[in-house]
Amino acid sequence: MRNVKNRYLILHKNFPVASVILDEDYDIEKIEKIHSKERLPVGLFLKQISVKNLNGWLFGRAIPQKRNGLKQILEATKTRSNQELLIKNLGLGLTDCYWIKPENASLSWDEINFFQNIFSKDVEKIYLRESSDDGNIDLINNISPSNVSSGMLPKGWICRKNKRYMIKGSELENYQEPYNEVIISRWLDVLGIDHVDYWLKYIDKKPYSVCENMLIPGEELISAYYISNIIKKDNKDSFLDHYIKCCKELGLNDSIRQDLDNMILIDYISANTDRHWSNFGVIRDSDTLRAKKLAPIYDNGASMFAKIHYFDIKEINNNLKCQSFNSKQEENIKLVTNFSLLGNQAVISICDTAMEEFNKNKYMDENRKREIVLRIKQRITMAGKKLRKKAK
Repeated sequence: MRNVKNRYLILHKNFPVASVILDEDYDIEKIEKIHSKERLPVGLFLKQISVKNLNGWLFGRAIPQKRNGLKQILEATKTRSNQELLIKNLGLGLTDCYWIKPENASLSWDEINFFQNIFSKDVEKIYLRESSDDGNIDLINNISPSNVSSGMLPKGWICRKNKRYMIKGSELENYQEPYNEVIISRWLDVLGIDHVDYWLKYIDKKPYSVCENMLIPGEELISAYYISNIIKKDNKDSFLDHYIKCCKELGLNDSIRQDLDNMILIDYISANTDRHWSNFGVIRDSDTLRAKKLAPIYDNGASMFAKIHYFDIKEINNNLKCQSFNSKQEENIKLVTNFSLLGNQAVISICDTAMEEFNKNKYMDENRKREIVLRIKQRITMAGKKLRKKAK
């Protein structure tokens, strides 16, 4: 008989979802029983329930292996791997209501979830740095949503006055990403587009972006990646049309087309090359399991040519990559059916906002600032030409 320590239960809130056996490396070795097909993660099993798919979903919640600073986090938490860290953290995060516990552990959702319970405050010392001079930090007895966060940027969650905030750093030497978050946030404010609000915080004189959790207790974020797997794609459908069909299966209606058109236009103008299928999605009710709305626009740090040397921006501006519904921005914008956003005179305000925020960044070269603003202005003109061409 297998050791009881290897038997775990995956839950959604207090509802048992699946009983599994983990091996010594914390991979799922066997699915023993499905307790609730209704509450299985969305889009995980289009054809059949498999260990491979469940493993991919569970450990897709873990801190990525290649994120700078992971070694330090593992040392502080006395864990050997990101998978062990995830399991010891009960798989708990702040994006949904799924978690995992040892089969016989007497724990309940109400007493351990991070939406309602406080968690470690050592974010600035551990999760936002690649190394630390403080050898006395020990998180072995603490669990935190910071241990369950995807993406390559250094990031962590904090509690302040019963609210949850994500603090996120930069991969770049010029620290452009946090400023980008603020630029796009301010721009979308003016445009009246639903989005996550970002602001700057300085830690050791380095900039970080901060945002409040977009979710409230009783809500969860389902990424577009999993939503797109709800039904099989028809070969005649674009990826955008297929995604809309999947959203409607969850309870949304045709009005989401305008919001998705706006997202495509916003990413086109702002030169966002990182709108992959985990960077947009749907917010659903965790009790009824029905979709409430599209998630607000979030995670814009890789916009504004962030990872492109300014010498190369001009040349690459007409051939920017895309990760949502096409591989190229020039193809993606062709999917837009409603260009009404371009009629908003505030669209051009992104240029002044960008220069204002970039001027606060002492790590950013003046030539780079000017080149980015020039090319963003050019992209607005390019989008207008697409509109006129489509109207003919």
